This record gives sequence, C-alpha cells and structure tokens, in this order.
Amino acid sequence: MKFERFAALVTSGVPVTQAVELSDVESEAEFPLLKLAIQTGAPVVPTAQSLARHQENLRAFQREVEQAQAMPRATRKLMLWLPLFGLALGELMGFGPFGALGTTPGLLSFLGAIGLTYVGGSITQRMLEKSRDHQVIPGEHWFRLGILLSGGLPLSQALEQSKFDQRGSELIDLALSTGASLSTLISAQQQIELADYAASQIASAKELAVKLLIPLGLTTLPAFLILTVFPMLIGIGNK
Repeated sequence: MKFERFAALVTSGVPVTQAVELSDVESEAEFPLLKLAIQTGAPVVPTAQSLARHQENLRAFQREVEQAQAMPRATRKLMLWLPLFGLALGELMGFGPFGALGTTPGLLSFLGAIGLTYVGGSITQRMLEKSRDHQVIPGEHWFRLGILLSGGLPLSQALEQSKFDQRGSELIDLALSTGASLSTLISAQQQIELADYAASQIASAKELAVKLLIPLGLTTLPAFLILTVFPMLIGIGNK
C-alpha cells in the first residue's frame, strides 16, 4: 500500500523526497531498493509499482505459509496443556490428585512437571520464532540488477554491485543470444525466486510439525505422567 501511495504521489507531481515522507515508505523492508533507484536515477514510479506487486505476491505466499504453520502451532498448544488436562481428568474421575498436591511428593511432582513443560514450551517457541524470517526479500539481487541497469550503470558494474555469481552472467548471455528483453527475464527470475522461497517456507512449516514432536515428546509426555500418575497414586493411597 505504501509503495502504491508513493507512486501515486510522484505521478501527481509531488517531489520524490516529499512523497517518501508522505507515504511513510521508509518503514518498509524493501525501501533500500527504492532508495537505490532514487540515488541511481532509475525510474522511481515503475520501481515502486514493481515493489508493490512483489509485496502483494509475498503476502499471498505468506498466508499459505501461515496456514501450513497452523498445524504445528496447534499441536504445540495442545501438548503443552496436556499435563494440566490429565490432572483435571484425574480429579473428575475421583482419584483426588489435587489433594495429593498438598503433600511433599505431590508438590515435587507438580513442580517437576511444570519445569518440564516450561522447557518444552521454551524450546518449541524458539523453533517457531526461528521459522519466521521476515527480513528476507526474495529476488532482491535481481531487483538491484534491474534498478542499476535502468539507472544507466554499465552491465559489468551492475552485476558486481548486485553481488551476482554465475547466475547473473547466464541470464545476460541468454538475453544476448536470444534477443529476449533483459528486463522481462529479470522480472521472470524474480517471480521464480519468490515462488521457490514460498515453496521452501511451506515445506519447512510442514517439517516443523514433525520436529516439534521431539522436544514436546521428551518433556510434556513425561510431565503428563508425573503430574497424573504420581498424584493419583498418592490420592488413592490417602483414601
């Protein structure tokens, strides 16, 4: 939305500097690319519109990633509540685990279960946070290359400043050998990298659902047993 607003302001005749302030586009992660276009003299309106489309596509892919992550998040939440659920179930069944928590063994089992649950929750929370990489701009190098070329920078310097490896040279060779538009090839490559990024994120989210079960299984399941079996045995013994 901010890149569209910036493009509309500039198209209406608002100076670029003022358009940046009015649109608050500086707060966007992709702003360095627009700033590069401003500094190099590249067309800022097409650049802003391209970044706006890129953001829209990225948001669509991110929604798919969030849907893929919904299962591991729900699994984690369910597993973390499992020990307390078992304790409440034992009370409803008449085993008296709540009363057993007032004894020293019962209190120790409760603290041990809470500690294990906390450890499992902390580990899985770090795993979830690590899976959310919001700083990545898929196709950023291709954006930089296109901006530098449209700003009039020589091809060799544009490739160097874009920090490209052999892939950039291969794309240039393809354009020269086929006569295809280099800007069109760069745009297509941006979409390919965006799709590859989204696919990898979705696959990682699905793998995360399995990986989360390891720390949860090693912490919450023992916590469930400690918080249900021991207090129940103590509660039955006190009857």
